[in-house]
Amino acid sequence: LRPLALEHGSLSAALTTLLEAMTAGTGIRASIRTEGDVFAIPLDWEDDLLRIGQEALTNALKHATPTRIEATLRFSPAEIVLEVFDDGVGFDSSRASDGMGLTGMRERCARMGGRFELDTAPGRGVRIRATLALDC
Repeated sequence: LRPLALEHGSLSAALTTLLEAMTAGTGIRASIRTEGDVFAIPLDWEDDLLRIGQEALTNALKHATPTRIEATLRFSPAEIVLEVFDDGVGFDSSRASDGMGLTGMRERCARMGGRFELDTAPGRGVRIRATLALDC
């Protein structure tokens, strides 16, 4: 079952709608941009990237108290990258987490053969990056 947002639009449009809906009325400055020449990707990749973006936004809203969230979807001949940054409180990534959010994002990325990166520290916000290499 594909998310309705992907049934009626592109991954970029679905991410835009998601970001706008999740931050509406919060006072958070939210932005998303798509870079590069957009091309079709496997449907399961679209679904997993949308879910990774959704989880990153959910974590930011639930835990980070950000004033700004920025998302980027980058298409290049060699890779597709989804990056989500929030300027919230950050956290110590060496400490164990009770939630499944980060684990789920890592597992989705691994299932696509991608690389998941987490950059955070207390007081420094969070940046997640899911990179999918393309077989050229």
